[in-house]
Amino acid sequence: MVFVNDFSDRMEKSNELTPSATETNYTVEVRGMKETTSSDTIRYYFESRRGANCDVIDIRYVPNKRMYLVTFDGNEDVSVIFKKEHKVEGAVLHVEEHVAPTYCKNKAMITGLNAKSSKDNVTNFIEARTKQDVASVEFGDEESGTAIITFSKPV
Repeated sequence: MVFVNDFSDRMEKSNELTPSATETNYTVEVRGMKETTSSDTIRYYFESRRGANCDVIDIRYVPNKRMYLVTFDGNEDVSVIFKKEHKVEGAVLHVEEHVAPTYCKNKAMITGLNAKSSKDNVTNFIEARTKQDVASVEFGDEESGTAIITFSKPV
């Protein structure tokens, strides 16, 4: 089975989490908490004087990275966070700035490829499924079964 990830789809989602020209929100990545630590616990910690003493406007758990993305209102809130050691439920939290990945509107990553897949086979399959011209196919290493597809135009 082949999975196609459309990077442009994630672009909208990532823009919600980082500062833009019109917003003053700031997002940090929080790791190191126990598996049983809830988002409410993280929220209340950072809203308390022990944490950052700032308003949390959004919090999201990213399961595949075992981290929370915590969004605060205003860049000045974040400077306090990096100056402290954070401990919640006995676990030391690792807090760092969240840098949202940038995405290209003419690229997609596919996974689940057979090691015997050729560029021609992948190109034909992708062009048939997307009705878009493929400019190039770049394979990852053989074990990964991945490839980056570059389209002739944004998709």
